[in-house]
Amino acid sequence: MKKIVIVLLVISVVCSCKKSTPVDKMTVSVDSLVTKWKDSWNRHDSAAIRNLFDRNPILVADDIVAKDLKAISENWIHPNIRAVYNLKIVQLQGWANEEKAGYLGTYSLDLIVNKAVVEQPKGVVSISWKKTEEGVWKITNAHLHSFHGK
Repeated sequence: MKKIVIVLLVISVVCSCKKSTPVDKMTVSVDSLVTKWKDSWNRHDSAAIRNLFDRNPILVADDIVAKDLKAISENWIHPNIRAVYNLKIVQLQGWANEEKAGYLGTYSLDLIVNKAVVEQPKGVVSISWKKTEEGVWKITNAHLHSFHGK
């Protein structure tokens, strides 16, 4: 009887020492990804904004459809970078897993030209990210829609 108890104790100790595998893999914080987006615009850092995008991204922003990074940079980032101030984003929905992330929210900002507010656009923004082989999160597509006159 004593041998059985000792064997059971040894088995329980050995089993309890085994490392358990994690149930959930680590995912990225969608808030951190959106904060990089917002902060880069508010700092007027076009290089940082451009660097947030993947190699072959797609951007749809009202009347702009850009299918590569060069077009996004030339037609959207550079024409707007100096005028965007006080970008604010409010999350409606966000999700992430170990390989992809997505975000849907509203935005508001001030467009300032010659030190005067010329417009205060509001709208919705949807962004999708993927984790690259290097472990860096990059935007694969972004869709912005402004609420004109509302």
